[in-house]
Amino acid sequence: MTELERLCALPAVHALGWTLLHFCWEGTVVALLLAVVPRRAPEQRYAAAVLAMAAMVLLPLVTFVWLTEKSPAAGDRFAAVAGDPGPSSNTGESISGAKTWVTRCERGLDASLPALVGFWVVGVVVLSGRLNLALAATRRMRKRAAHPAPAELQSVLQRLAERMGVKRVVELMHSAQVQAPTVIGWLRPAILMPVGCLTGLSTAQLEAVLAHELAHIRRHDYLAAILQAMAETVLFYHPAVWWISAQMRREREHCCDDAAAQVSGDRVMYARALVVLEEKRGAVPAGAVGANGGSLKMRIERLLGRKESPAISWAAAMVLLVMAGMGAGVLAVTVHAQTAANNQVEAALPQNQAPPPQIIVDKSCLIQPESDPFVLGDHYNGFHDDAICHLESVLSSHHTEEKITDGETSHFFVQVNEQEYVLQNPTDKPAVFIIRHDVPENWTVDSDPQPSSMDGSTAVFQVNAEPGQRIRLHVGMHQSQPVNPN
Repeated sequence: MTELERLCALPAVHALGWTLLHFCWEGTVVALLLAVVPRRAPEQRYAAAVLAMAAMVLLPLVTFVWLTEKSPAAGDRFAAVAGDPGPSSNTGESISGAKTWVTRCERGLDASLPALVGFWVVGVVVLSGRLNLALAATRRMRKRAAHPAPAELQSVLQRLAERMGVKRVVELMHSAQVQAPTVIGWLRPAILMPVGCLTGLSTAQLEAVLAHELAHIRRHDYLAAILQAMAETVLFYHPAVWWISAQMRREREHCCDDAAAQVSGDRVMYARALVVLEEKRGAVPAGAVGANGGSLKMRIERLLGRKESPAISWAAAMVLLVMAGMGAGVLAVTVHAQTAANNQVEAALPQNQAPPPQIIVDKSCLIQPESDPFVLGDHYNGFHDDAICHLESVLSSHHTEEKITDGETSHFFVQVNEQEYVLQNPTDKPAVFIIRHDVPENWTVDSDPQPSSMDGSTAVFQVNAEPGQRIRLHVGMHQSQPVNPN
């Protein structure tokens, strides 16, 4: 077994793997719901896309919590169903059908979790690095834009900001790093203007372009773009995430186009300004938003009143339908596996299940005669066996503490005794270790975990152990005595 397979055997990591699989159908359902939203105003379509992306982020979180809390033994459940059905012939129909295609799918999906989780981790790391590089490039663009725009352009921007209700202070700077006006920053937004921006644009067109940028600032689109990129990074493997993200960018630009056209009062004039920007078009880093974002051709056609293209193409629809089918299969085998495992457990357990056997040891790891003899055999009673219980460490220390109560200082001499046990269940059945540890008078038990009970001056610890499981138990005690200052 590789390290990755051992890691995926942990309940939390196993739940993560199944969360990634479940998101295949969850994300597809969300995308299909967005695809059937009626064609309304851009603001409404953008709000629907934002809600869809939020659902994309929340659904895996809810699924992960559900898998870890409601199905903590998911790995054992699938392993039991996919493996040997056991010697009993009365374990029910779900166990006798272990060779069905559903069970084979369960086995295959469970076996693929290490590769899936590894692929997801690598993808998140790579895309996180790309996002950080893009954000660093955005910061460099702002630092290098050290030349403020001309005063007349600043006054135009100020007048437009007041008209559009933008309360924040917006910097307007020239930059040789951009080919079209671009917004950078959220708390301290700045509009970067290309050095040759005035060429080819009339005053009215320039005002419309600046109104587009101010609309991005008013709508907090820079922050939305960064959060959107983070969602793409974590959920990168699902095509529906990228499609919804594209819809958000598309409708975001449409909203700002409508705001700019409303301010200018001339949609045709603004469309001509976009044509000029298309000629100066250049790529911008992730997070930056600007008037030349999205598909300029589609935006221009929309401004001129032409019919918009469908939100989803036939190819994208087919991909979503395939993902929906795969997700439905994952859901089906999950439900079948849980039902089969429950039937197996119910059929395999007798009506009156005997309690798990007990292995009783004292504080020196001496196995006590009260231990169930059929677990270890009578010859173990009263003997040490390091393979079952041994003291990993015994530490004793002391120190002085100072306490201030009602303005008076008191000193205490504190003695500490710590022991760490290593316990291993040597049987092929679940067992319970009972550790009896004497507690001297005036000493306090300070352990992890706390004793399950106190039998007079004896602390009793109870530890459940699966077959072959190795467990550490820390037992600590301390005594505190006042020190006479004289």
